[in-house]
Amino acid sequence: MRTLVQTLQDRDRGHLRIIANLWGVEQPAGPTPTASKLLSEAMLEQAAHMAETLPEEARQVLHFLARHEGRLPVEELELRFGPLREMGPGRRDRESPWKSPASPLEVLWYRGLLARAFADSPSGPQEYGFIPRDLAERLPSVSPVTPTPLGRPAGEPRQPALADSSVVDDATTILAALRRGPWSVSDLTAKRREWLRGFLLQPDSLDLLLFLLQEAGLVVPKPQPDPIREFLEASRVAALTQLQQTWLGSMNWNDLAHVQTLRNPGPEWPNDSILSRRAALELLRTVPAGRWWSMSEFIAAAHIEHPHFLRPPGGFEAWYLQRAQDGAFLQGFAHWQAVEGEFLRHLITAPLHWLGALDLGAGPSQFRWSPLGSQLRDPEAQIELTETAGRATVRPDGRIQVARAADRSLRYQIARFCEWEAAARGTYTYRFTAESLRRAEDQGLTPAHAQRVLQEAAGGKAPPGILRALERWARDGMQAQLHARLILQVREPQLLDQLMGSGSISRYIKDRLGPTSASLEPGDWPALRDAALRLGVLIGEPEEHST
Repeated sequence: MRTLVQTLQDRDRGHLRIIANLWGVEQPAGPTPTASKLLSEAMLEQAAHMAETLPEEARQVLHFLARHEGRLPVEELELRFGPLREMGPGRRDRESPWKSPASPLEVLWYRGLLARAFADSPSGPQEYGFIPRDLAERLPSVSPVTPTPLGRPAGEPRQPALADSSVVDDATTILAALRRGPWSVSDLTAKRREWLRGFLLQPDSLDLLLFLLQEAGLVVPKPQPDPIREFLEASRVAALTQLQQTWLGSMNWNDLAHVQTLRNPGPEWPNDSILSRRAALELLRTVPAGRWWSMSEFIAAAHIEHPHFLRPPGGFEAWYLQRAQDGAFLQGFAHWQAVEGEFLRHLITAPLHWLGALDLGAGPSQFRWSPLGSQLRDPEAQIELTETAGRATVRPDGRIQVARAADRSLRYQIARFCEWEAAARGTYTYRFTAESLRRAEDQGLTPAHAQRVLQEAAGGKAPPGILRALERWARDGMQAQLHARLILQVREPQLLDQLMGSGSISRYIKDRLGPTSASLEPGDWPALRDAALRLGVLIGEPEEHST
């Protein structure tokens, strides 16, 4: 920020005389640079006294500016505190606005306590209102202070949804599914996504996790063995940190685009994804760690204290967002809650909760910082997480249960050559079958590899029957096979003899199973029906086709 003398040099001589009169100092003489210097020296000497004699509303503006490092966009200041009218010298001298100021901003402006100038911002050049930096140092009552928490504490919820490291487990599940497919992310049809969601601890996080795994180089676009191995072998804290930091620094994941209540009619969303995310985090960092906080009070305080954290000055009218429900446009400050409010609510309840950073209360109407969010709250902090050892159990019937806390590399390998049955909060259930082993062989996995993984899962004591089955598979391949067939059942053996004796019919019958039954391929029954009708025999449809 500029100094007091620099800001005074931008004022005309008439304005300098007004400032001198309001401060009760001698009228500055000489050229403008000299007059500005003399006036600034006098003002700096009396700055503390002037601050004490200001009207209450003007002192509040100074306090507010000090809490924001001494400057804010002029548009935001006017939005909060009223107009700062621009007047040329002629109109100013005729109307004498310093005698009846329209706002506390004008009280400060005509006393030289508030200056304005253009400066760069993340969204481009903006006009700021500010306290000259050397003047701010002489105003002890408005010295910058630590930002106060936005909003108010909330009571302890009865059934909170505590954040945890589930995102690491879900990432492991997704990686195993893609490798097992084998699929790239683009191969995930709606049906496959729905199947995969059934095995995630946080199903709604699927899209975010798929993106983060690509952004982190683990899936580009297909699974990459070396990066995946590093991710699985890393500690749980390191894996969680990698996912959190990938989200924090992503230019391509736009959280605003995933607010379900909003729609963008254009091809591109108007915000910068990183700046929006970090601005919201700055607001959330004012909330004390470990304390339950009211979500509605937090959002209401952000509305008052930081209305421009998402849309810059001019953005309230320039952004053409729509309400998803009815397509209504949400232009203007009046729709702050529908845009900024919903954006904050989404960040709290979706990515920040999924990534382990925020606990949620019922509704959710409350939230609090989780210990796992310490690095997002304070970049200098470290995540503290006590890792517990988990086990896997291999049963004789081929069922394998793997605890969440078990080695992630082990579960990843088991998931690649087993059928998936269930995923509960504490345990994943898989089943070792001939079909799953055949699928694994197509990916280059061998029975010997499956045997090693099963022995590791069972602590070196895999069920003997499973080991013998793997040995036979390796030696002889598939030893028994189930086939899907339809069974033709007739009442008299003579009728089956007649059907099998007909050249036009016998070709559809595969095997005679007994005096009155035979088997045929499922797809052949319409042709068999038609051929039998030519002989005067009616054959009913299979039960699954009957109505």
